[in-house]
Amino acid sequence: MKKLFTKFKMPELYKNAAKVIKIQIKYLRKDWRKQEQNQKIISIPYQYVKFAPNDDWLDFESSPEQTTLHE
Repeated sequence: MKKLFTKFKMPELYKNAAKVIKIQIKYLRKDWRKQEQNQKIISIPYQYVKFAPNDDWLDFESSPEQTTLHE
């Protein structure tokens, strides 16, 4: 996804790629999201995607790796 922003200069492509990044970041591990070199990738959706007030796409407490099934 990062290559889409550096290789092509098409604003409509940026918006769609930012939406995909926003969706995928939710499923990445917490340590990946906290690394400094990945902060540029994480900041891309803020520039191109509108957010709802209750949007929890970067919430560290409810990340998928920490959820468990209760049976």
